Parts: sequence; structure tokens; C-alpha cells
Amino acid sequence: MVRIPRLLALALALLVFAPTASALACPPIPIRTIGAIKAVKKDLRYPTYKKVPRAQWKLDDTWYTVKPRMAQWVKLKNGLLFYGVSFSTQVTPSIDAYAPEDLNWLYIDDSDPDTQTCQMIGQSAWQEPKIWIKETAKTIRFAAGAQHTIGDRRGCVLGPEGGTRDCPILTRTVQRLKKPVGNRTIIFESFT
Repeated sequence: MVRIPRLLALALALLVFAPTASALACPPIPIRTIGAIKAVKKDLRYPTYKKVPRAQWKLDDTWYTVKPRMAQWVKLKNGLLFYGVSFSTQVTPSIDAYAPEDLNWLYIDDSDPDTQTCQMIGQSAWQEPKIWIKETAKTIRFAAGAQHTIGDRRGCVLGPEGGTRDCPILTRTVQRLKKPVGNRTIIFESFT
């Protein structure tokens, strides 16, 4: 039995049934599989989601929240396969975060002769996201955020005429926990 979240299933269907030129140019990004672990279904840990003030992560308003994701397949010894979960003995969960959606457009000059020439031609609007972790005896909390690309955007606009990135901006990490997941709750936090 394979459990796939609805959003992942929808994304996969869109890639398979309606590929765009951009999707075709972007190579598939393999997702880590942790195989044949000695565990049963009750040992699996599903993340929960929560909104928190950005002050809890000591971030200023230049950071935009992005949703972290548990990007791993877990295969039990009995052959069952689960996506987006961890397990009680895991110490190194795989966490991904994508930069905010901007249609993959790149900066181009705004063509207005009264503004300065764009200094960021060909750059993306976003930098790679950062992923943070905080652990307590009862919880493992993850958050992710992205900042705008540093530079002078005067005279610039994002637009398809200047081209698009082939692939989304993705940060992929393997986080090392201080101790195994155990019975702790995994919380993916987005900040307000």
C-alpha cells in the first residue's frame, strides 16, 4: 500500500499529463528512500502543521515563510511504503523547502527610459530557502523561510520575456537530530 498526500498526487499528475517546456527541461529530483526498516506502522511519525509568530524563530520581516516538507519515502520490512513520514528510531530526517512561487520568471529591464537600467537582469526574485530546527523533549519543530535576492531592483520587473528558470528553487537537507525521533511530535511551522 502506498500513501501519497493529495497535493503530491496532484503535482505528479500535472507533470505526467500536462508537461510544460520548463518541466521538461528540469531533471527529476530523486526523493530519498529509507528501505526495509525494522518498524511497524505505529512507529511512523506524521508531521503536524502550525502557524506561529516569526518572533519565535527570531526572524525579521525580510524573511517570508515557506512550508518545509518531509521529503522521504519510508519502506517497512513488510514492504509497505509511506511518503512524508518519519519513524521513531530515525535520527536524520530529509526536509525540503521551495522558494515562493514566482512563475520561475527572471528579472528583466522595465524598458522605461526614465528609470535606471536593471542591475539584476537574469536573476531570480528569491534566494534558496533556509531550514531551521528546534528540539525539545516533546517536540521537533521545523521552519523554513526565504528572502528576496539581494540587489537593486529599481528599473527591473519579473517577466517571461527575459526567460525563466528551468527548475524551482529548492533547498534539500538531511537534518541530524540530537536524539532519535522517539515519541516526539514533529511540527512544521509557518510564521505569520
